[in-house]
Amino acid sequence: ASVLTASPELILADEPCSQLDPVSACKFYDALSRTVSDLGTTVIMTTHSLDLAALYADSITALKNGSVEYKGTAQELCSELHENADPLFYSMPEVLRINELTGLKKKMRPDVSSGRSMIKELCGTYDVNPPEIRPEPDQKSPFVSMSHVTFRFVRTQKDVLNDLSASFAAGTVTAVIGGNGSGKTTMI
Repeated sequence: ASVLTASPELILADEPCSQLDPVSACKFYDALSRTVSDLGTTVIMTTHSLDLAALYADSITALKNGSVEYKGTAQELCSELHENADPLFYSMPEVLRINELTGLKKKMRPDVSSGRSMIKELCGTYDVNPPEIRPEPDQKSPFVSMSHVTFRFVRTQKDVLNDLSASFAAGTVTAVIGGNGSGKTTMI
């Protein structure tokens, strides 16, 4: 968290909240969001926490076998995972899965307020205020990009990154997800 005081243009973070309790992780992500908002810092981070990634990241890049498998907003990722019957779908936040499975497909944040609004729409009996939707980030030119990157640690072993191409817009938070050994840390 001390890196945030230096006002960096780019932060690469490998599992920044892996040793934090849920409350501290949320506080960290809140501070990170303020830094992005106030300074336009670009953040690329790896994480196993899809709930927090879906809530705080502007986009999510999912790696599989060292290549980009999916890329988009949490809601787009959830839809694509569902369409492809990918088991990772069941790791997505419940509110996004219910939104997808019921066919509502409303634009929403994966938070309690959105869940309450969805329940109200589905059941008509839950009185809540509509959720605030975070504005879409500007589709700017890439701040960081890589094209057709292949990498292996040992010449005789398989590639860790396999023809990986990705780009990341300035002033956004991108969560890079994937199973152990998918190439997340090597990519950043």
